Amino acid sequence: LSGVKVNRVKLFVYMFSGFCAALVGIIIASQLQAAHPATGETFELNAIAAAVLGGTSMSGGRGRIFGTIIGAFVIGILSDGLIMMGVSSFWQTVIKGVVIVLAVVTVCAMTSIPQQPFWKNAQLRPAVEGTARAIRPLLPEALARHLHY
Repeated sequence: LSGVKVNRVKLFVYMFSGFCAALVGIIIASQLQAAHPATGETFELNAIAAAVLGGTSMSGGRGRIFGTIIGAFVIGILSDGLIMMGVSSFWQTVIKGVVIVLAVVTVCAMTSIPQQPFWKNAQLRPAVEGTARAIRPLLPEALARHLHY
């Protein structure tokens, strides 16, 4: 298109991505003193959560490196806190997923039409209802009563 050799750039990006993955694999294996294929299973969730909490839009648009770094710190603190509290890895993943959903809903609420609340937005309503249904069994009865979905 504009003189960019697409095939060469693609090849470089894939090679660089593979190099970074190998480097991280070596670092993780040296820290754990063991190697297992499922070791980094939730690393992508942490990366997505850091980007979303940092203000990056999931539907494209703008994102800032500084915001993503702050999001990574928040996810790191959340992970460390959950580990210190003795929360199982399954529930850690669930809690991080809920944090991502809440961050996405918050970003959508901030960018939706200002005259109407975000939960009445027709595009967001299925996501809000689905989230409410999913977290209702996890909440105490006193809080669950207030979810009307």
